Amino acid sequence: RYLVYLNRSRSLDLSGFFGGLKRSIVSGKILDGLEMNLLYTRARLEAIYRQQQPHER
Repeated sequence: RYLVYLNRSRSLDLSGFFGGLKRSIVSGKILDGLEMNLLYTRARLEAIYRQQQPHER
């Protein structure tokens, strides 16, 4: 058995002269990623539901 841990966090300096621009970009990427993950999760759950037999619902 293996356990793999990937830490993908990065430290961003969101203050200073370009802080507002950086925050705007980061916020947009976070929201886009969240939307994609929610759509993917919904599609997977709906596919599983459609595959179930009527008596399993």
